[in-house]
Amino acid sequence: MNTDILSTIGGAIGLLIFLAVMCNLAYSAWLHPEKFKEQEAKRVKDWWPFANYFRRYHASNEYLWAARIGPTIFLLIFLFLGILGVLGYLGLIP
Repeated sequence: MNTDILSTIGGAIGLLIFLAVMCNLAYSAWLHPEKFKEQEAKRVKDWWPFANYFRRYHASNEYLWAARIGPTIFLLIFLFLGILGVLGYLGLIP
């Protein structure tokens, strides 16, 4: 079997998983902020150095806005590049 095909399929599946995670992060940060902050604070393990600081930070509004803006900008850029790729494939953009 051709390894180029396997690496292409693996890259495509990895990209789709990454996009799904980013969409889920943006969705939960925008539409369920209290649940999002609670889940993020619970993800901090006790063995982390400065665990109490990170629990407070992950439950703060500053982290919430960073989690809202970051994935949203990434998804908008990815959408823009995807549209450019489709338009280029159709021959509308040289």
